[in-house]
Amino acid sequence: MEVTNNQVKIIPLQYKSFKQEIISNGKLCALNKTDLPFNIAGKLKASSKKNGSFVTKGESIASLEDFNLSNQFEKSKQSVAKAKLEMENILIGQGYDGKDTTNIPGKILEIAKLKSGLNDALIDYKKTNHDLESTQLRAPFSGVISNLSAKVYQQVEVGKPFCTLIDTKSFEVEFTVMESEIDQLFANQEVSVQPFAYQEETYKGKLSQINPMVDENGLVSVKALIQNTNGKLMEGMNVKVVIERKLEHQLVIPKSALLLRQNKQVVFTYKKGKAFWNYVKTGHENSKSYTILEGLNEGDEIIVEGSLNLAHESKVQLVQ
Repeated sequence: MEVTNNQVKIIPLQYKSFKQEIISNGKLCALNKTDLPFNIAGKLKASSKKNGSFVTKGESIASLEDFNLSNQFEKSKQSVAKAKLEMENILIGQGYDGKDTTNIPGKILEIAKLKSGLNDALIDYKKTNHDLESTQLRAPFSGVISNLSAKVYQQVEVGKPFCTLIDTKSFEVEFTVMESEIDQLFANQEVSVQPFAYQEETYKGKLSQINPMVDENGLVSVKALIQNTNGKLMEGMNVKVVIERKLEHQLVIPKSALLLRQNKQVVFTYKKGKAFWNYVKTGHENSKSYTILEGLNEGDEIIVEGSLNLAHESKVQLVQ
């Protein structure tokens, strides 16, 4: 039996701008990220930081036992002082002022340094000073500590990462697009990023890199730069990336207006109380709309709600 109380909503078909979308999934990668090892071995003396702690550039993260190295450093300072006295005596013996070396010929001064052992003492001093400073692990830039697992009194190995420092102020989003979509991208193009963990949050960014190579799966690697404006973003987060491009002068219909009948695309239009079946050809698609290439004209009143059970020339009632 024919249904006679079909209630539908309509809108006039108009030319408007259409937001073409490229949607992909990606991961966040911090712009500044580094593993921090100790340059010398030793027993961990103190570490007031933990995973998630924020440190500023130059701030101490942890320190090693330094008793022996402090003694060696003091001895090296004394060795330098003794060597300087010996050099002064050598210069005085040659008729020069040992304390004022500005007027002493360079060759004679260098020989005096060698004889007095000052050069060797200074080399040893620099080494012991460097070793003593190496007992302090300091942040090379401001950031957040991660992957810290060592505990006080544990032995620390040379070169083994003690922790990882991450600058969380800005991130790069690494994602891929299809080869057919690459012509829609350009440097500094605006992107929207939505973390899966915070789907209500949207971060704006810009394309920073387009790798000029297509992989075996027909994909191109792309990167975009975003700022961690509210501090919620984390290294390695999974995110949704949306890139929009505005196309002007397009016939646009909402997705609710399009149906599939007999494997063909159909849109119903409204005329004088009846619904009329129109075969159409769509062009671009985004999350909400299609563009129409064939089958409809500007000004057509298209049915956007209530068309699911309609047939050609079904009687319909308009609702607001």
